[in-house]
Amino acid sequence: KELTADVISRGFHCGAVTGLSAAVHRPIAATCCQTDCTVRVWNHLTNTCELGCTFLGEEPVSVAMHPFGFFLAVGFQDKMRIFHILDDELKMYREFGIRQAKVLQFSNGGSILAAGHGKMVAIISTRTMQRIHTIRQHSAPVTGVAFDAQDSQFATCGVDGC
Repeated sequence: KELTADVISRGFHCGAVTGLSAAVHRPIAATCCQTDCTVRVWNHLTNTCELGCTFLGEEPVSVAMHPFGFFLAVGFQDKMRIFHILDDELKMYREFGIRQAKVLQFSNGGSILAAGHGKMVAIISTRTMQRIHTIRQHSAPVTGVAFDAQDSQFATCGVDGC
């Protein structure tokens, strides 16, 4: 089943931005909004919206831009998807059954994606697109993930501060 997203008019979100992520090697950033069910890709050199996609019936809750700016991870209520960022569309590359992925973070080199959902963090290899580990030690919902500069370690934080 091929999934495509309709391109909508360039412009602003109609509600609160629920996710924001920027590429390191390209002048682009992505935002998402649950209210209007959209994901937008912005060019911060030209101050324009280069791409806007709506996902009718699916609320995007988080986004993470790959450091090179060619992939975009989007967390939805019932799944997490990785898209190719093309000139005029977001093309789905891979879908994972990760519900409520409110925290998404690529490693600095882009080889790992951490997806925080509830009290767990799924670790995904972006080379094989396979889940390689799930961390289940949190006693409260995960609120943040950060990688060290060499991508050899990472830290997670929960609502309870641990």
